[in-house]
Amino acid sequence: MTSRSAHFEAARLAFDGGDYTGSLTHLQRLLAGGNVDEPAAALLGSTLLHIGLKQDAAEFFEMAAGLDEAAAFRNHRDAALAYLEVGDSDKALLNAMKGLRLKDDAYDLIFIIITILRPSRDELVDRLKFKLAESDEVKHLDLALELIDIDRHDPRSLALLRKVRKHRPDDPAIRNSVLTLASEFCDFDVFDEEEERLPLQEWMSADLLAHETPHDNLRWCGDEKANILARNSDTIVLGAAKSVDARRARPHKWKKKIRVGYLSGDLFPTHATMRLFSDVLRQHDKDDFEVTLFCHTPARLTATPAIQEARATWGEIVDLNKLNDIESANAIRGRDIDIIVDLKGHTANSRITLLNRGLAPVQVTWLGFPGSVAHVDLDYVIGDATVLPDSSKPFYHEKFCRLPDSYQPNDPLTRALPPAAKRADLDLPEEAFIFASFNSPAKISRRTAALWARILNETPGSVLWFMCHSAATEMNIRRYFDAAGIGQDRLVTATAARYEEHIARLQAADLGLDTFPCNGHTTTSDKLWAGLPVLTVKGSNFASRVSESLLRAIGLPELVADSDDQYVALAADLWRNRERIDGLRQTLVDNRFVAPLFDSERFCRHLENAYRMMADRARSGLAPDHFDVPAMPGRTAPFLARG
Repeated sequence: MTSRSAHFEAARLAFDGGDYTGSLTHLQRLLAGGNVDEPAAALLGSTLLHIGLKQDAAEFFEMAAGLDEAAAFRNHRDAALAYLEVGDSDKALLNAMKGLRLKDDAYDLIFIIITILRPSRDELVDRLKFKLAESDEVKHLDLALELIDIDRHDPRSLALLRKVRKHRPDDPAIRNSVLTLASEFCDFDVFDEEEERLPLQEWMSADLLAHETPHDNLRWCGDEKANILARNSDTIVLGAAKSVDARRARPHKWKKKIRVGYLSGDLFPTHATMRLFSDVLRQHDKDDFEVTLFCHTPARLTATPAIQEARATWGEIVDLNKLNDIESANAIRGRDIDIIVDLKGHTANSRITLLNRGLAPVQVTWLGFPGSVAHVDLDYVIGDATVLPDSSKPFYHEKFCRLPDSYQPNDPLTRALPPAAKRADLDLPEEAFIFASFNSPAKISRRTAALWARILNETPGSVLWFMCHSAATEMNIRRYFDAAGIGQDRLVTATAARYEEHIARLQAADLGLDTFPCNGHTTTSDKLWAGLPVLTVKGSNFASRVSESLLRAIGLPELVADSDDQYVALAADLWRNRERIDGLRQTLVDNRFVAPLFDSERFCRHLENAYRMMADRARSGLAPDHFDVPAMPGRTAPFLARG
């Protein structure tokens, strides 16, 4: 053994034995001879690191990286880590980048690069954050979670959250995020895993639900008591709804006309809310009502001349986009509004917390959120006797204002009514019985999927046609039905389409199937408008009773099953008796312009009577109370002549 080899071996043995001073002594003797090789430089770097001389260690690691290509990755990594510890970000970044070129799944190096570049918002951070999420190390996953704005349409988000869940088993916020994304992708296996960890009934605790958004909670939970416990939302500030006494005591000048203000961020023609509501605005009696729309719709959604022209028919619009909450509240109060109606509730981009500042003598929630808007100063929720039965009163702080037909308005003037699309153009089998659901996949709960599987197994040769937004969602749904014995050729997916095309394609199906516990809302009325019968089940909260409300308003209460078993039996019976489907279709056509569901003028008169009843109580100094709006006589002739 040469003297050089002897010094290196002695240094290595000393290092392995924890004698770093001895290791350094031998390495210094070796270095005195010059011509340092990679093993010596790397060992010297490790020795200096243990002694605490991190800057020197980093330099030797960097030297070692250039001495042997086979060991370059390891040495660049060690140099990057050491440079980062001494605060030399430039050299740490340089070595990390060189190391990453040699090994693209080097999560330690990705972590270093992101840590250094994150403050400058470098685009490389966006490219690397999901790569970091592939790591199993807790600090890497935590950083990835901070960086990733959870995209509900990206399955990588769910994969990341499931990893984080393993490391944070007691974190209810992570748990609820996992469940939310699992519902987006119809990943029922995740729900099974979560129920094994915690039985379903134990999910209903206030501590767990406090970390869930009200809107997400409605997708899986039909329990009204539990619905109001979900409060992880920007629209909720606990204790903020204490303005009610001061608001009602504030002096107010009533006039002959009732001044109604609508607050929304969805005031553009193609939004589902406005497909329902726009004709009510046009129908408002201008002699008795003064209507103002307080708009926080993003400007990019209202910029075109066509949209501006449509908005001009709705009434005066006050733009709140550039106003903060205090300025917005003052702008609304400055209009002396008698009744303020929020159309968003606990949904994305809502500004309903403005109502906690006391905007009007009467404050109302309607249309945007199917349930109690907890923790907001509200006098009334507008509904009907189906979605808001007496049994629901204990679970609402709002008083019930129940309209006589359905809570949901529908615009019959601007809604497309094209001829039916051909099945051949939709990749649908010509002779098969087509069950259809165009509800969001996030509403396809395990219960819903199980019911659909039962229906398909009882109706040989039938096809399920369903909306799907992503390959991951489709894969999960197909896997579920495959396990249930349903052939892949009996599943047909659809993607988003222009509204007119959507109404045309709906007519190619035989029977619409609803989802539970969150029904189709606008999607159900779209089907009924298109002449497609929809089958549903009686629900247990507002969101699960919507389709029943709509079916009753169009004259088809027989399509509301009393139980899951009856839902399956009715679907199978209609499959066997297609002439019944023909009769149901004809009822929809006959009732389209006679029954209340699409009669926006009738709806508007009922709504205005509701506002009169609210205003009369407030004028008289009476506190809000539950009331039902009396029904006008039914139509005996069509309210609209349209083909």
